Amino acid sequence: MRFFWLLASLIGTLGVTVSCSRDKRPGDGGAGVGTTGATAPSATTSSSRPEPPTQPPPEPPAEAAPDAPEERPSEADPSPPQEATRAAPLTWGVGELQAVGPAGPASAWPRGVALVDKQSQLLLVPLDRNEQFEASDAPPERFARYGRGPGITDRFAYWIDLEGRLLRAPLRDPSKVEPLHASARAGTRVAALSRGERELVAFVALVDDEPTSMLWSSSGEVLRVSPEGSSATSVALVPLGQGALVLTHEGRTGMSPVHARPVRVAARRVSLGEDRVVWVGPGSHPLTEIEAVSTGPKQVLGLVAAARSITEFGLARFAIDDALAPVDDTHWMLYPNGIDPAPVTAAPLCGGHYVFFALPSSARPRSPQELRVARIRGDAIEGAETLAQARAFNDISVASRPGGALLVWTADRHTWAATLRCPTAPAGP
Repeated sequence: MRFFWLLASLIGTLGVTVSCSRDKRPGDGGAGVGTTGATAPSATTSSSRPEPPTQPPPEPPAEAAPDAPEERPSEADPSPPQEATRAAPLTWGVGELQAVGPAGPASAWPRGVALVDKQSQLLLVPLDRNEQFEASDAPPERFARYGRGPGITDRFAYWIDLEGRLLRAPLRDPSKVEPLHASARAGTRVAALSRGERELVAFVALVDDEPTSMLWSSSGEVLRVSPEGSSATSVALVPLGQGALVLTHEGRTGMSPVHARPVRVAARRVSLGEDRVVWVGPGSHPLTEIEAVSTGPKQVLGLVAAARSITEFGLARFAIDDALAPVDDTHWMLYPNGIDPAPVTAAPLCGGHYVFFALPSSARPRSPQELRVARIRGDAIEGAETLAQARAFNDISVASRPGGALLVWTADRHTWAATLRCPTAPAGP
């Protein structure tokens, strides 16, 4: 009997030990790719503007900062990230980080910042000779905080308003807003390009309630780019040879194809070549966009920030030649974690080609994000440097200027801008 009592006692002790171990087991950290960006807070109605930061100042208490987002850091992260803080010394020369207005649809152009408001008006914030902006005093509620910035050419700004109209306004007289197409898809980005005297605009329209890639030309054509049976979630438009190339991202929850279609620009008319599927990427989110840059007369580099797998997120890049052959190799630059949106833009600058992108500073959830620039060489990305840090970046835009560039982004309830001087190291081909 004593033996059986001892055996029962031992079994009971083991049961309590196992139970206690289960009670004390830490919570699962999550195996999938999460988003580290803060949840989008509601728009503020305060019209106060922050002092333009030069060096990272101490973060004020949340209650003392009228423009601080409602999102609060967790107890494990007591110090909220800075708004538009400057990075360590760079090979790029970075001018003063300036808040030029409330967060809203904004794009860089060589002479300043172009903002679009909810009333379909274009506002220009010029850059003076001392590289200073006269910040807009418009109230935050005037802008759609998470809207997409306009497409900019040498002469015009193009955008889609909240009513789904494709509009344009001349940069010399922004008050003269002109409607171009009545059935564009609100909330999507346009891509604009000048080819000689011709203006080309790629955009997403609603055709029989289906999102469809379209091309507008200043010579009068409005051409359907998406083939029958396909749809469009975002577009890019880049020079290719004597014409251009439209890239259409057909975002799906499963595999997401990218269509490429050449644009032929003749003296009297614009026409389209054959549609080709050049790349098939992973599933996408509603905010996933395609970006592209011409890296040579006959080559384009496509860029998509997306989840590579359940546990991986990063920036995919793939080279497209003028034969529009299907891409064999996809190169990935993986991020520490996933973010949504994951803004990225690329442009020819300073004798080379550069990509600007936002990514989490660490794998920790809700970690601050960093705005980085890296050089493109062929299909490689190298020499990344951090230019700024914020709680979360919504959009990024860059425009080439003599000796450098103008960088514009929206983050932490404001539209920010900074001038860039070309890197001290040679850009290379």
